[in-house]
Amino acid sequence: HTLRMMLLQTIAVAGLVAVVAGQTASTEFPETSPMWTRVFGQRNLARWPRANPWRVNPTDEDNDTFSILDQLEQFRQQDGTLILKLVWPTCDVRSCTVTRGTQMVNWNTWKQTSDPFRSAVREIAGYTPIDVSYADRGNNAFGGLVRSASSSTLLDGQPLSPNWWSAVGVYNPTFRGGWPGPVNGAGAGERNIEVYAWGEPAYPKGPGLPWQLVFRQSAAETFTPWTTGQATNLATSDVDQIDPQTAALYSHLSVLDSILATQGTLVFQVVYPGMCTFPGTACEASVLPGDARDYMIFSQSWSPLGRTPAARLRNVSLIDTGTYSGANPSAPPLFGGFVQGGSATSPALGALYSTGTAANFSGAFQVGARTAPTTCSNCLPGPRTATTTLATPTIEVYVWTNATDINGNSVGCPAATGYWAYDQTAGFNVASCAHLTNCVLGSTYETRAPTRFSDRACSSVTVCSTIGTSMGGQYLAMPASLVEDAVCVPLTPPCTTLSGAPHFESLAATTTSDRQCTVEPVCNPPLTYEALAPTSTSSRVCLPTTACDDDGVVQTAPTYTTDRVCADCTADDYPVRGVCVASTQCVAGSTFATVPPLGTSNRVCTPATPCNSWEYELAASTVTSDRICVTMNNCSGCVGTDCSAGILTPSPPIGTAVDTVCAARCPVCAAGEAMLSPTTPGSCPTCTSLVAPTITAANPVSIESTNSALTIQAAAVNVHGVNVVDWLQTMQRELQLVKTATVAQAQSAALTRTLLEARISVLASENAQLRATVEALMVEH
Repeated sequence: HTLRMMLLQTIAVAGLVAVVAGQTASTEFPETSPMWTRVFGQRNLARWPRANPWRVNPTDEDNDTFSILDQLEQFRQQDGTLILKLVWPTCDVRSCTVTRGTQMVNWNTWKQTSDPFRSAVREIAGYTPIDVSYADRGNNAFGGLVRSASSSTLLDGQPLSPNWWSAVGVYNPTFRGGWPGPVNGAGAGERNIEVYAWGEPAYPKGPGLPWQLVFRQSAAETFTPWTTGQATNLATSDVDQIDPQTAALYSHLSVLDSILATQGTLVFQVVYPGMCTFPGTACEASVLPGDARDYMIFSQSWSPLGRTPAARLRNVSLIDTGTYSGANPSAPPLFGGFVQGGSATSPALGALYSTGTAANFSGAFQVGARTAPTTCSNCLPGPRTATTTLATPTIEVYVWTNATDINGNSVGCPAATGYWAYDQTAGFNVASCAHLTNCVLGSTYETRAPTRFSDRACSSVTVCSTIGTSMGGQYLAMPASLVEDAVCVPLTPPCTTLSGAPHFESLAATTTSDRQCTVEPVCNPPLTYEALAPTSTSSRVCLPTTACDDDGVVQTAPTYTTDRVCADCTADDYPVRGVCVASTQCVAGSTFATVPPLGTSNRVCTPATPCNSWEYELAASTVTSDRICVTMNNCSGCVGTDCSAGILTPSPPIGTAVDTVCAARCPVCAAGEAMLSPTTPGSCPTCTSLVAPTITAANPVSIESTNSALTIQAAAVNVHGVNVVDWLQTMQRELQLVKTATVAQAQSAALTRTLLEARISVLASENAQLRATVEALMVEH
């Protein structure tokens, strides 16, 4: 024990050198070290009990309410300090605002010398921060754990303030739906709080090695008093029993002096078996009846043998005594250690009060009582609460003994490699340093941690079942470590057996990973179709259906598992919205095709060209070609359909589908002559000499032209035998013919124009006004 505590203290002191409070992580007291022992836990908004709040479910660390805060003295270091850690396991980012890398800091670690269980309200001593990230809030600064000034909680971290940040043991969740957490947090209330102490209990509760039984007295049947000789001369009058654990009377108190000489202190464990179930006895209770306190652990620096109250010995350390020694910090403790009885009526040992001037030889804490309490005849006086001395059927006294070898030499045993193995058959406290069992990584793991007095227990690592079974296989989710078993997790059932939508196995299981199942995609016809059917280990493949282009139509519509099939239309059809439609049919003699269908577009039919009255039909219109019209034979002298100037009556008549056949040619008038219209149809015109007409005011000629329509007004119809109006109208018709003539008519029109110009020149030479009129008519046409 001494060596182990020295080792822990060396580590702790060295750690402070490298730590800057509230800024960096401690390397000597790391947050995840197994050296931390949980001494308090309040979880899931569980209400803290107001009755006996220091000792709550002490044997059930995982209970929502757990506390051994009355045992903090078990964790006091050699320098006299307590190294504590306050943790908020479910703190969120609004309250725990400090991070280190990706890790949220949700704890404070510090030292203090004061024990809250034995201190006054807000009393703190020896506070030294180690790794305190949540400290600064003015007067509310974190300063270690103290008895709270608030009626809402047992402890808090506010020695300088009546507020209750960093609450521990909250009676009601009244702060933002939870409990006040980090001192500089502004988030929601905390739902879980834990407190840890560094190290392991220095003197764990027994019985068991290295606790050695030195005294036992039972009054369960008939009270058997301790005799006078045994009470006054313990060193020479020990009562030895073959089985001291069941003996009604057993004493080996004579070894106390030698143990004190070897160890420098006596550590006692006084146990009261059966006290808490004894009729009429009210032990210091816990939530569970089986956890009620029936023991006390304390140390004193003197031997009670031969010592009396007058010695004024007060150097006692109350390690784990609960309220039996007095839990009121403002009053003297009820218990101050053991001294020897000083008279024939005194017990073997009595309790020394802390004042050192009086001993209790007639009330509580007696060892070797000579008389029964007045409250019962088959009981012994036990410990005392604030108001009552408790009755117990049995008293046992144990003393802590450091190990020695068979020759009485002290045994050193490094905690990292060994433990003290006691051998009661060889002597009272004979022990050897046994080597710790080492677990084998991958084969065994630690199921019970070693202590100073017991070996490590190792168990075989769990082997995951074969993954090949259809439903019951497992995979290794986490390999075993030296302190944890392997974690085997059942495989997800085969994907095809899952309920709901169909699944396929997208990733096969291995020895260290689960199979992954993915929901099958569903095709969506007519947009997509199933190109590849699913299997148990592959997905369905859906592809877009083919879209027929502008030249094609749907031959086969798509289904869930087939694509759309496209085809071309026939030469006489064309596609419309994916359907072949018959092309428009041209009508022979009426329309003909200018754009054929070709299977991609509709046929375009154009009306056939009609022949003009001066044309004849050379080739008739078909469904694929236009009508061909040719200008009729324009006999010399003819103007339009008026053949009076050049031919006789045409044969056959104009307007038929054949060319005109000209009759005999009429004579051509000589220069200076004008052509006179024939007097009868079919006869040749006559020629007459031209005489310049006299155009006067009484014989005016005016021509008005509007939109190619000619209006002629003439007072004199004939000028020197020439009918001016008739002549001008004839000229107009010929000019109109020239204007609308086709290329095929150009030659005939040129001839007509020549004749016309000859007439103009003749008329113009005789009359300038008439010339101007004719020229205007020529310009317009």
